[in-house]
Amino acid sequence: MCTAFSPELVDAVDPYVSVHKIASSDLCYRELLERVRDKGRPILLSVGGSNIGDIELALDILQTGPAPIVLMYCVSAYPSRYYNLFQMEKLATRFGLPVGLSDHYVDVYYPALSAVKHFGAIVIEKHVNFYQMQLTPDSYHSVTGVEFQYMCDMLRGKRNAEEFQPQPEEAGMFLRHNRRLIATRDIAR
Repeated sequence: MCTAFSPELVDAVDPYVSVHKIASSDLCYRELLERVRDKGRPILLSVGGSNIGDIELALDILQTGPAPIVLMYCVSAYPSRYYNLFQMEKLATRFGLPVGLSDHYVDVYYPALSAVKHFGAIVIEKHVNFYQMQLTPDSYHSVTGVEFQYMCDMLRGKRNAEEFQPQPEEAGMFLRHNRRLIATRDIAR
């Protein structure tokens, strides 16, 4: 999958992808939409920051082709702290298309899990940063490779059967916060 930002780049990446993603910022870029449509590959259409008219315009162009389309709900902010997954329901009902989540949220797991379990998302896009020391535009909402694997396991139900246990970030919680007596100097027995 790749997001190309010009018709020429669509041509360049097309031999290497099985899916084209259209960024929210290109929702009204007619030439790009037509080029993606003409490739005939499945399309992920991000709709962040748009209105119904913008989405209708894009679909008027894209739906004249044979490719299946998934509407990707997102909030076009990096990172995003506020989201309304109920919008996914509205998109699915209004346009009769499957929905997905383009996840730019600070929360690592909940939006993706909720999108799948409660709102019928068939696609989740999550940014992954394998170079945590490198600052990128999406660093603040990207997950590590380990976090991504954990999220995928959760989505696939592999972690649902685990015993109740603290999460990795809670490792020092017991020592730091549970009630106890702490001596600040040696005390004779």
